[in-house]
Amino acid sequence: MENRLKIQLERIRNINAHIPKVSVVIPTRNRVDMLSRAIKSVLGQTMNDFEIIVVDDASTDDLAKVLEALEDARIFLVRHQECRGGGASRNTGIQHARGEFVAFLDDDDEWLPEKLEIQVAAITRDDRIGMTYTGSFHVDQRSGRILQIAQPDKRINLSKRLLADNVVGTTSAVMVRKSFFSDVVMFDETLNSCQDWDFYLKVMKHGLIDCIKRPLVKHYHHDDRITGQYSNVIKGHRAILEKVVDQVGDSNEVVGYHHFKIGKLALQFGDSKTGRHELIKSLSYSPWRGTNYLYLMASLINSDAYRKIASIWQMVKARIAIVQGPFGHG
Repeated sequence: MENRLKIQLERIRNINAHIPKVSVVIPTRNRVDMLSRAIKSVLGQTMNDFEIIVVDDASTDDLAKVLEALEDARIFLVRHQECRGGGASRNTGIQHARGEFVAFLDDDDEWLPEKLEIQVAAITRDDRIGMTYTGSFHVDQRSGRILQIAQPDKRINLSKRLLADNVVGTTSAVMVRKSFFSDVVMFDETLNSCQDWDFYLKVMKHGLIDCIKRPLVKHYHHDDRITGQYSNVIKGHRAILEKVVDQVGDSNEVVGYHHFKIGKLALQFGDSKTGRHELIKSLSYSPWRGTNYLYLMASLINSDAYRKIASIWQMVKARIAIVQGPFGHG
C-alpha cells in the first residue's frame, strides 16, 4: 500500500495532472483512529477540488491500512524515516503541495463540511491576503463536550494583538496562499510548542491576515497533545517572547504580559519557583496589573492548592467565550 501511495505521489508531478485548488496537509504520528476521523472530515467537504497530503512522521502504526480503507485517489502519503516533529512535517507537506492554497489539519482535529468552501471564497476576495483563519469549537476528546467557542473579531488590531496572544489559534483553522511561503515564512522545526504562533508572526510581517468568525473546526483537547509537555511549553513561549522583544523593545507592556503568561504556565505545571520569578519580572513592566499579585500569592502555596484555585476560576468564567485578550480592540 505504501509503495502504491508513493507511486501516486510521483504521478501528481505529471504536468497533465489536474492541479487542485487546495492542498490539505495533515501531519500525523501514531494516531490512526484520530487520523481516520480527520481525513473523513476533509472528504466530506462541500468543495471537492483538493488533494490530501498525509505526512507520516515515522509512525509505528499501520497507516497504509487506514488510507487503503478510505479508497480515495486524492490522498497521498509522504513518510519521514525518523521522527522530526510537527513543524518539519508541515514543511514537508508544503514542499509537496500543488494547490494554489494550503490548508492545515492536525490529525486529532476535524473540519465542519463547509470549511474549505467558505475559506477559499474569503481568501480569493483580495490578492493581498496571504492567510485566513476561522473560528473553532474547543471540544473535550473524552466527553465530546464543547469547552469553548473561539470566534475571531475583524475589529481587532491583529498586528498588536498577535504580539500578545495567539489569537489565531490552531493551525487546523488556517489556510495560506501557496505563493506566500518562502525560506523565511515556514514553520520553525526546533519548536515543539508555539510553532503555530511563531509562524503567524512571520506571516503578519509579510502580508495581510483575514479571519472568518464562524467556527468551522473542531479542535480536540486530550492528554496526548505535545503542547501539554512542560519543557515544550516553556521553550515555545520563551521563543515567542524573544521575537516580541525584537519587535517592540524590552520596555513594552506586552513584554510584561508575556512574563505573566510564562509565570502562570509554570504555576500550572507545579514549578512555583519559576512562576514567582516570572510574575515578579512581569510586575516591573506592569505594576498596575492586579492579577499579577493574585497569582504571585498563589505561587506561595503548594501546587495542588493552586490548581484547585485555578480550576474554580475557570469555572467562574463564561463557558462559551469569544476570544478577546488583555489589550481590548486596539
